[in-house]
Amino acid sequence: MTARRLTIVGKTRNTPFWPPASLADFQYEEADKVDPSIVVEQPTISLYCVDYENRQAIFVELPSDVDLSEAPFYYQTQYEAAQSLVAVSYDTLHALADDIAIDPSRISLVYSTGRCGSTLVSHVLNQADDVYSFAEPDVFSQLAALRGFDGRNDAEISALVRDCTKIMCAAVQSLGASKWAIKFRSFGIELGDLFYQHFPTANVVFLYRAEVSYSRSVVRTFRLFEPDMQDIMPDFQKVFSQVARPVAAYTSTHTAVIPPLELTVCMWVGVMERCLELQAQGVPMFCARYEELKAMPHAVLDTLFSYCGLTVIDPAAVDKVLAQDSQSGTELSQMNAQQSMSILTEAHVEELHRLVKHYAPTLASDIILPYTFRPS
Repeated sequence: MTARRLTIVGKTRNTPFWPPASLADFQYEEADKVDPSIVVEQPTISLYCVDYENRQAIFVELPSDVDLSEAPFYYQTQYEAAQSLVAVSYDTLHALADDIAIDPSRISLVYSTGRCGSTLVSHVLNQADDVYSFAEPDVFSQLAALRGFDGRNDAEISALVRDCTKIMCAAVQSLGASKWAIKFRSFGIELGDLFYQHFPTANVVFLYRAEVSYSRSVVRTFRLFEPDMQDIMPDFQKVFSQVARPVAAYTSTHTAVIPPLELTVCMWVGVMERCLELQAQGVPMFCARYEELKAMPHAVLDTLFSYCGLTVIDPAAVDKVLAQDSQSGTELSQMNAQQSMSILTEAHVEELHRLVKHYAPTLASDIILPYTFRPS
């Protein structure tokens, strides 16, 4: 089994959110060989991404006082706090994972459309007894982007999904975790069938939001109508063409850059349709809408905890999370969003409804999905 430490000599990521994490985020020099078992046994070392071309997994080493379970975005804190890297070959990663036994029923997988309270839910899950919650570990974002829509590399991606999950869960057991929650970026749901294959008894949660409300939040938060954003829309389109089928369909039939409003519809439609596909494949899940989560958070969260088989000894800890901005300190904070000049007009709303019908004639903008929690 092989592993090598990489010394970081520079950090090169220009934006905190796009594209998914990559070894290219760092300038580095190869250093000494290390015992591969450290990536499982040392909680200061965590999985960051895969180096797909060179068939190795990349871990970051962080200071001991950094608690990734408290991070608004797991991958962002990993990048900012990284002191060194550890590269582990795929063969070694799989060999290490073979020795790890994880009870799938102790894993909760949180998929979402995004902009629907999923970060809040991730932090609330972190208050449950014995739970370690990962808020967007970007290795899965990367695997979703690497997975071909035609299934050409499914065997390799499937094995990486399985073993990356096992390694991540095992690595935090020394911190007292015996249950785990993984909250994905919106397009993480593209891996949902592979997770179900390997962890069939995991607790699947899907969070979503009505399309107009969702687009209003995306447009405002990412300032999609502001001039500076137009320059990077081609980059957005390139990334999302790899993970959202409607964006890929647009890209294959148009030479013009996708309009911002159409991009939001494509992202929402892609995730919602994927959720329905997983349900049709027999994946059991608990669904909840942002609308109910915002109006009656305790009713939704109590039911979610029960579904996932989790308990909370200190309800005050949950109340504290609910009172905070779960994305505070990031570019997606409520404070930043309130300063945005990107606002939906009535004309925009009419266009949203038209686009939803165009991309998904059977998917209403305010659809209530099966298995959605509806308070009496």
